[in-house]
Amino acid sequence: IISCIMRSDACLTAGPYMKFGYNDGCNGEAQCLKDQPAYRISFATVLFFAIHWIMSHKYNLCMSSATTRVKFNTDWFLIKIALLLGLMVVSLYIPSNPFFTVFAWFALVFSVVYLILQLVIFLGFSYDLNDWLRNHEGGAAKIVLIGATILMFLSTLVGTGFMYYWFGDDKSCVEGQMMITLTLLSAVLYTILGIFAPNGSLFPSAIVFLYTMWTIFTSLTSGFPDHGTCNRLASEPTSWKLGISAAMSGLSLAYACTAGGASRENFTGASNQMSDIGGDNLASAEGGVTTQSQAYEAGASEEEDKTFANHLSWFHLLMCLGSFYMSMLVTNWYITKGDGSSASSSDVSEVDTGTTSMWTKFASALLCILLYFWTLIAPMIFSDRDFS
Repeated sequence: IISCIMRSDACLTAGPYMKFGYNDGCNGEAQCLKDQPAYRISFATVLFFAIHWIMSHKYNLCMSSATTRVKFNTDWFLIKIALLLGLMVVSLYIPSNPFFTVFAWFALVFSVVYLILQLVIFLGFSYDLNDWLRNHEGGAAKIVLIGATILMFLSTLVGTGFMYYWFGDDKSCVEGQMMITLTLLSAVLYTILGIFAPNGSLFPSAIVFLYTMWTIFTSLTSGFPDHGTCNRLASEPTSWKLGISAAMSGLSLAYACTAGGASRENFTGASNQMSDIGGDNLASAEGGVTTQSQAYEAGASEEEDKTFANHLSWFHLLMCLGSFYMSMLVTNWYITKGDGSSASSSDVSEVDTGTTSMWTKFASALLCILLYFWTLIAPMIFSDRDFS
């Protein structure tokens, strides 16, 4: 949100704005100047969460005790807020070239890593929710499972029909027709496969179908921002559209990082013991201690603190990668050149627009489909392994 405000025309033309290190390397070029706030805020948050990740990791050289690492995450909030604000202020005075030119390339690479992790988290969530509804006692959960599956399939199919009209009604709209058709045909294949696969189910297939088609929808609106036959939903850029785009991006990032903090075992193979921290001490504590951040105060053991600290370390790592991703999202995956020239033809007044953003989202949807296919096929290929 701060990045979006600072890249507005009002801030760009303000006197104090140009006293920062922005113009050093931008030479007054509008695209470069408007992308600088995103790079600088992202750099500050990346450094902030990287410090937390290092201090929470079991191999850091400063805090060998797991209890100390937990306390580092639960105490000193005022100091941490001051540190974050300080990093943001300092970043404003760093010259754009070459520091933030190099940082933008790092952000591009680590954003791709974040997208891959986000997809794994998403697929894990769809399977976990499916298992929870199937194993939940009572008929209400089964009704919700069946009803939600039917609703997601029907709504996505109806939306697909509208998408052909909005983005593929003309023979010149090859990109839109290709993306929509490929996603639809893939949905048919993995839905059929999900019926016969050992660990398959229609509910995860419906979630993946809805998610990937929504990704294609946002991809096409990003790639064809101007009104025309290939984007019948396009309109003139407005401030509310910019605000909604930034808010949706923030919510997506917050959910992915929160889910990932509790899904470390999806990547490392470690068991999730977060709910067991404190054990019987939590149940018997006066008043009932239920939050994870208070577990160590209820007499949690060193081993339990290690589990908690490792999950905190994983959470901070995802937040660090997510900060890289947000800079690319706000700048439309634009890389600032050292001479201040523009490397993108996207509209600098809009967030998440341009052909680079479009193809990045399409690649993300395609990777999600491939990963889901693999989760269905792998148990059949490696039948001697436990995929539960």
